[in-house]
Amino acid sequence: MSERSDEKQTYPFHWLDQVVEVTLNPAKTSVKHLPAETMRAISDRLPDEFAEVTSRLKAQAFCLYTGEHIKVVAGHYDQAVRLLQKQAADNLSQYPRTGLLRQTGEMILERLNDLALCLYTRYPAYLPPALPAEPEEIPAGLLSKILCALSADQLGILLRAATDAGVLVGRSFRKVCKAVAPYLSTPWKTDIRPDTLRSHGTRPESRDKEVTIAFLEKMIEKIRGYR
Repeated sequence: MSERSDEKQTYPFHWLDQVVEVTLNPAKTSVKHLPAETMRAISDRLPDEFAEVTSRLKAQAFCLYTGEHIKVVAGHYDQAVRLLQKQAADNLSQYPRTGLLRQTGEMILERLNDLALCLYTRYPAYLPPALPAEPEEIPAGLLSKILCALSADQLGILLRAATDAGVLVGRSFRKVCKAVAPYLSTPWKTDIRPDTLRSHGTRPESRDKEVTIAFLEKMIEKIRGYR
């Protein structure tokens, strides 16, 4: 068996890597001329690919007997997801604002976002912190950043809704964004500008609204289950 064939069997992100790094990468492919059939085929295959990745991770972790081994495996998956998130986000920023290409890119990023959240939920003790740990010499008044599963666009929508509903109290939505932004990060964006939160919160896209609503619905289910 060739080395390339071995890689396909041992690297669970092989297909996703090809799609994100090459097929849907504007720097390597004329993505605007991709046929609709190609993007539909990608969208149809995504659920199975992510299910397979998650299944393989669970199987590998189950077979390991030491925390150190699990840490290595989980770390490899975490690093692969981070790299794919960054490239997928870069790709998406270059796509048209509407159309099948945009929908496919958003779907991939959403799935990667869900996978990143799954990793941090299932293996929090084995993964490195999303940001460098806060050193002791930092003044006590400075807070560590909070890693959010939502994108910066979706966070803007959430903050706007919280402000409009009176959950967050501030003189203006702009002031709220300015106060909160320094303490937020996402799996693919360490530093979030207040203007980014504000602009996307005031001009939200349909897909971002749907994702944000889905997370809020999950929160509602959790709250109803509290005893």
